[in-house]
Amino acid sequence: MDESFLLAFLTSATTFFLRATGEEANLGPAELLFGGVVFGDLVGRIDISGSAAGCFYMGCSRELLDDFLTHLGEPDRSARNQRDALGEIASVIASGCRRDFGEHFLISVPVVETGAEATLGTADLIAMRVPLTWRGHAAQLLISLGGPTAPEGSRPPGGAP
Repeated sequence: MDESFLLAFLTSATTFFLRATGEEANLGPAELLFGGVVFGDLVGRIDISGSAAGCFYMGCSRELLDDFLTHLGEPDRSARNQRDALGEIASVIASGCRRDFGEHFLISVPVVETGAEATLGTADLIAMRVPLTWRGHAAQLLISLGGPTAPEGSRPPGGAP
């Protein structure tokens, strides 16, 4: 994974929280991910294709989402609305990167799962995990990207036709 991808996601995440809430989110040191991931209560996933292939994940607690919705003045802080909020947060962060990398950096609609259900969809790619803290709530960003998506009908090196 190119360093520019990691920096773009981190910049987009901190910019999102500052613009949406007026309060900064703090980032911890990035670390390579070598094993299982504990995402938190919920995880939002964005699949990436086109000029890069992989996934972006944001995992956090329901408490962070409850505080986020309260901060925005949203009276409905139900589990459904928390899931919607996390999907929107993940989507806005990934969209910020799409602006940086152009129209061929394609992002999916968000998928939100409980942390227990979530699995990494890109086991063959390098993954970086970065802790994020906003208003005392811990979250984590996970970025796993490789090269361009293979053209349809192609096969990986050594793969079956």
